[in-house]
Amino acid sequence: TAYPIGTIFKATNISLGALTIDRVHPAVTFYHSGDPISTPIVLAQYEVCTMTCIAINTYICILST
Repeated sequence: TAYPIGTIFKATNISLGALTIDRVHPAVTFYHSGDPISTPIVLAQYEVCTMTCIAINTYICILST
């Protein structure tokens, strides 16, 4: 499903282990500062990933605690 530009999703890791967001998808592109496009985003405990839609099926991902 294509979401409107400006749509925001948040993922939070509340467990002790890592939460991995796999960025390899044929129809969706995730950008994260400092990482190549094909590497997964790994969240540590209590870390939050904010994904903002900037174009059709294209998201900017920002990590915070």
